[in-house]
Amino acid sequence: MVVMQVRAHHEVDLVGPCARGGKPLGTGNPILKDSRVRQAIALGINRPELVQKVLGGNGIVGAGYLPPGYPQFFWKPSASEALNYDPTRAKQMLDQAGYKMGSNGVRVAPDGKPLEFRLGIHSDDATDAAIAPYLKEWMSAIGIKLDVNAMSFDQLNNNLAKGDWDILMDGWSTGPDPTYLLSIQTCGTLPEDNGSNGNTDAFFCDKKYDKLFAQQQTQFDAQQRAATIAKMQSILYAGNADLILFYKNGLDALRTDQVTDYLQGTKAANGFYPLQHGFTSWWKAAPVAGAATASEKASQQSSDAFKWIGLGVLVVLVVGGAVFLLRRRTAAERE
Repeated sequence: MVVMQVRAHHEVDLVGPCARGGKPLGTGNPILKDSRVRQAIALGINRPELVQKVLGGNGIVGAGYLPPGYPQFFWKPSASEALNYDPTRAKQMLDQAGYKMGSNGVRVAPDGKPLEFRLGIHSDDATDAAIAPYLKEWMSAIGIKLDVNAMSFDQLNNNLAKGDWDILMDGWSTGPDPTYLLSIQTCGTLPEDNGSNGNTDAFFCDKKYDKLFAQQQTQFDAQQRAATIAKMQSILYAGNADLILFYKNGLDALRTDQVTDYLQGTKAANGFYPLQHGFTSWWKAAPVAGAATASEKASQQSSDAFKWIGLGVLVVLVVGGAVFLLRRRTAAERE
């Protein structure tokens, strides 16, 4: 997400809102149930340009569900899997799927319904506002119309739970063990038929994914577990329900003449790298002996700036009828 603290990445949910028993929920556009539409949307997003134009280059192009801040679980698609920016391919895919271009520049489904989706963004988030115009322009180029709806934090998240959205902007962070974040994509998090007791992310449900999720919970060998989680991320990537836009770098600074033993992480570390949670960095920190006296006498101040890589920005496509929504939850809800 592109928030300064815990929320460090954006996403797009493109799955379909439905209950555990298969009962449809909400008002999401059912066209988004078509995997070809979701894939075309993914191909139509220029992630490298978002990193440059929205982040000023201060981030990494998104792909896998888990962030590079935890390299033992970080995953990238192979060359054959990657859905890199390719609007020509996106248009060809929609043509072949029967979504013909209308006279107004908006494609229509075989039943005559236009490919027009709601894009929910947070009204109080500058990053959402900066991303939205790019998404709107890129989707228009392939024949998809986005109607941007700015909503408050509470309104957007309430709509998420009820399935009253098509596409939402969101972002979050995670701790060093990704079990909880991975669990959000399991079938068991879908709500009951009455819409209650749900904790789903994008109404995603895949039995193969669920089997792998259970498997990784019993694996104590780090490499074996990482391999299983990589397969899970591959399934999520191919499903195009959560489109990771980018992983934003967070910037911190400290006075090295005042503070010692501040944890920054190392590139080859198996745990925190770079540290995502500011409070963890201060775990062993201590004041430099005589720092106050030295600072009073010294005219020069020194500082170290460093980066920590956050989770990512992604687009969630509701495969059951809601799509391209970008919503935001608190860090606590993701950890």
